[in-house]
Amino acid sequence: MAVYKRGDRKCSGGPQDCDKKVLRSCVRCRKNKTKCDSMETRPDPCTSCVRKGVECELDYVTPPQRSKEMKSLYENIRFASDRVNSLCMVYDDFSKKFNVGGLRKPGKDVDWNEYPTRILKVKDQFFSFNLNPVDESLCINNFRIKSEFLNKCFKNVRGVVWGLIKIYFKWEKIGDRHEEKARRFVSEFSARYLLQKNQLLLLLCILNFYYDIPGLKYLNIFEYVIDSYYDGAFGNGEVKDEDKDEGKTLLSKSALSKIVVGNLPNAQFHSELFIKHFTIFLFLNIVFYGPEYFMNCFMDKYIRTLEFLRKKINFDKNWEVKWVNFYIRLLNLVEGVVPPVEGGKYAVEDEEIEFLFSLVRQDREAEGRINVTLDCFICLVKFDQYLIERREWPANKQICKRFSYMCERLNADLLGIFGVRQSDREEMERFTFVQLFFTQLLTLNNLLCVNYCGGSMELFTDVGWFNGFNYEVYELFPQELVEGEYRDLEIENGYYCCQSKYDFLNKVLKKDKSMSVNELVLLCVEVSVGRHCLKIDSSNDVLGMVSQELETFYRNDDMNLKILKSSCRLVWLLYEYVVFWDMLNRVIIYEPFVWNAQLVLENNGLLSQNGDCRSYHYSNGVVDMPYGMDVVDYDDENRNNRREVEPESVDPETVEAAPRNGGDTDAVVRLAEPEQSGDAGERLSLNGGINRILQNVDWVKESADEVFEKIHNVLN
Repeated sequence: MAVYKRGDRKCSGGPQDCDKKVLRSCVRCRKNKTKCDSMETRPDPCTSCVRKGVECELDYVTPPQRSKEMKSLYENIRFASDRVNSLCMVYDDFSKKFNVGGLRKPGKDVDWNEYPTRILKVKDQFFSFNLNPVDESLCINNFRIKSEFLNKCFKNVRGVVWGLIKIYFKWEKIGDRHEEKARRFVSEFSARYLLQKNQLLLLLCILNFYYDIPGLKYLNIFEYVIDSYYDGAFGNGEVKDEDKDEGKTLLSKSALSKIVVGNLPNAQFHSELFIKHFTIFLFLNIVFYGPEYFMNCFMDKYIRTLEFLRKKINFDKNWEVKWVNFYIRLLNLVEGVVPPVEGGKYAVEDEEIEFLFSLVRQDREAEGRINVTLDCFICLVKFDQYLIERREWPANKQICKRFSYMCERLNADLLGIFGVRQSDREEMERFTFVQLFFTQLLTLNNLLCVNYCGGSMELFTDVGWFNGFNYEVYELFPQELVEGEYRDLEIENGYYCCQSKYDFLNKVLKKDKSMSVNELVLLCVEVSVGRHCLKIDSSNDVLGMVSQELETFYRNDDMNLKILKSSCRLVWLLYEYVVFWDMLNRVIIYEPFVWNAQLVLENNGLLSQNGDCRSYHYSNGVVDMPYGMDVVDYDDENRNNRREVEPESVDPETVEAAPRNGGDTDAVVRLAEPEQSGDAGERLSLNGGINRILQNVDWVKESADEVFEKIHNVLN
């Protein structure tokens, strides 16, 4: 007998769910597609099921339900809508505060795609970029840069980049294969192109080097970008609880790709396009500001990450990465030059120098596959290390002949692009690190060539030529900022004055929140940016500069020594050997200076922001040279904790610095022979020697006993 049965669906809700509508046909008839009369026979089974003697089961109408995917999509859309509304409120407030779009007056013949307005947000800080179609000026947060100055600075950038490319093509025998691509690449360094492509991070890097933009902490932004990249490569994108409490949120992979690559397609994180643009950005920071801190970030947090993740890139399609790799290898060679360790092994042996000089032969270029100028540069750096360690010129006469040839080849290639130039005007743009480095390196080596090889100083003897050390960096305020009788206001001994004022106002307003710092800056600080300029001292040639340097040393006027303008540690050590040790040591007993990266950075014109202390990231002021004399600036409060030789421990015949400028003891140099040094001097030399040993240990080849033996020799 057939049995009537309703569906086994249970009521999960209230009374409304229990009164669901029953389907007109039973489950069996619907499955077999036969006629069903269950509507007439209810509550009895239908006729078909009774005839077959099977169970007659009825089912309910299933109401439409949203799937989990639909619910998730709806919640995401609502979240995105809320976020967009909140961002719109933030951007509206920002645009009103900084007058974003205020200069965009309607025009009939203006293509606004050619004059875009961009907004960059990094580390809870907004930057608006507004290109004015009327006068081609650029406004950054209401701070204006004139078009003539803007074009001038980007022209210098293109000149530096093109010079580096020309040297790379020539030394690596690239030929004309990539010349068209290279010219197109160089032409992209313009404010309009970077704004159109939305590559705002690179634009910020260039503008910060040439201009003093209030409120811009470039070093903080750079560190934030590097940390975001490192977290995106190894992290899962989640923010730690302690970082949430401090308000630290790093850039996501997509956001980082957006500010690095811009609007270009296929700009995913760690794609070839991203790697190429991020490599260029990091490299240009080294080109502009020098290897201090930026080189370590490039190698430790970027290159090692790519190597660990085994990321590969096609060099044929991305020749720019190979170009960067060429200079990174050369800069690694330069940064590897360190002062000698007392009792330690030489970093450059005599056999290596002889082999390198054997490569410097013009006949090796006969086949046309080799350019010996690259070998000349490598040999020059290694030979400088050799001289710095041994403090004497080798007895091999063949070296003198080939050293002169090296200087001639490098002078022809490098000085024509980066180095010697005659100052035809007083106001010049700030020089980049590569411009200073190549000129300083060749100036010092040409002095060695004159002293030992009978070389010529013809390129450096004319008055008014730039030799790498005869310059001063200052800040110039545009004429619209200065009222009254002055036209252009020069600020000496500092080139981040606007940022300094901004930081001061920011500290003052920390307690008073009635007015934001941005609003007060518009009232109290400039309405434009300061320009970083450079002035060449045309009063002396190189020989006159050396003579003046020795007089400055004799007066103990330490903070005016030209050695403080060294662009890197190699130049510092070489300058000390060429000018002081090789010349001054013939007259009096001279002791080497102690390397102070921060002091050099404050004097060579390569700071990246107000309060730039990036040398402390990787260098904590360790004394590297035993029994060295210390160059001290007592005005720097950051170095108050540095230990010095007490006056009681110095011999009465020790030369002591006279007060600077007639009254103030701003800078002091203390000279003491090693055997006459007190306990404090011995502690400094011991710490420097031990630290230098530990830094140069090859833990793969050397055992712990060998390392302890070296330390024991220093202690004895």
